[in-house]
Amino acid sequence: MSAIAPFPGLRYDSSRTGQDLVGLVCPPLFTMGPARRKALFQRHPWNWIRVELGSEDPESEPGCAGTDTSAEILARWRREGVLATDSVSLYPCSEKFTATVGGIDDRFDRRGFFAAVDPSQVSGLAESTGAGVRRPEVVLHEIPTSVLENLGIWSAPVVSRFLDDESVERTVYRLEDPERIGQIQRLFAGTRLVHLEGSSSGTGPLLCYLVSVDDPGLILPPLHRIYRELAAQPESFLRSLSESFEVEELPYLGADGAEALLSTVRDTHHGFVFRWRNSETMVFARAPLGTFGAFPGMGQAHSQLDATILEMVVEGRILGLPSPAKRKVASIAESTEGHMAMEFLDSDPHSTLAVLANPPSARAWFELASLPGGASRASHAVSRRVLGPGRPSARGMRAQRRESPRPDKNCRSS
Repeated sequence: MSAIAPFPGLRYDSSRTGQDLVGLVCPPLFTMGPARRKALFQRHPWNWIRVELGSEDPESEPGCAGTDTSAEILARWRREGVLATDSVSLYPCSEKFTATVGGIDDRFDRRGFFAAVDPSQVSGLAESTGAGVRRPEVVLHEIPTSVLENLGIWSAPVVSRFLDDESVERTVYRLEDPERIGQIQRLFAGTRLVHLEGSSSGTGPLLCYLVSVDDPGLILPPLHRIYRELAAQPESFLRSLSESFEVEELPYLGADGAEALLSTVRDTHHGFVFRWRNSETMVFARAPLGTFGAFPGMGQAHSQLDATILEMVVEGRILGLPSPAKRKVASIAESTEGHMAMEFLDSDPHSTLAVLANPPSARAWFELASLPGGASRASHAVSRRVLGPGRPSARGMRAQRRESPRPDKNCRSS
């Protein structure tokens, strides 16, 4: 039995709105500030921000106690013919975007498709937040993109296309041919599925965006870290580091230069760049040749990822930090952007040491997450955000800490 199925999609009726949805779409709510939300309200009376926010009031704040009117807005738009429901279909999608990898900007084309997925067949599903409008889960699979392309799924009729505010070109297709849908379902019978991004859980079918783990446009961002209030000293840290890595001290020429240096060993070594706060030098550390995928004392799946080497060897053995599951204070901050990590290191008086890392291999992450109990380790090891369209890299910093929800002091009274 296949884990995927077509579904009756609810979408903007192109006979009313046209195929270009540039005025109607909006990014995830958590990425927007008040000014951008208001601008989207003004862009078009049918902009999806109203559903995302659950309000027709542009002054509303997310998470405020009150009535969520998302269902009422959707019902009215359906009555007015703004939205229409298709017969059961799969929805292929292509996304063309520019991303910075290894300090260099490049153009990528990622292709996947939307389908209903049986959650019992997906490894590593996160707990549901239970709040807001559910967005599609991002799920990785093992079917090569070229195989799906040979089935012509991206040759199906186009139902919408748009260029968003971040210059991402998206094209959505609709595949309703039962024969081709059946071929795709048979391909997915028994294949491994791993949850990469999202927050839903449950027993019913999930709306998922499925992408091949080997798709050329699938890029997992690096996860740079800043260690705060460390007791370690540069000299003792360097001595301990040199026991497991080949270490070279170099002039610090900026985050872009450090990331470019790291990119030279991405496919051959575990490599990191360390820098102490306000230092004019950096330390380039790489594991000896031959330990990539075979690091002493670690299994193959764990030793394929730089992030697990960083966590288990540098953080665990050298710095003596507790495991991620036991960190209860903001001892580590994280960013997917190297220059933000270095700026935070130098500007935050509590920061001590920063480390830059290469983007992880999606295939290596997939193999680790597929192991029994591996999803938790994979989740801690890398950012579960996809670099590129609709998945913005961290523009600020994220601290690893658990906090109680704050009161909705900015909520407006009705």
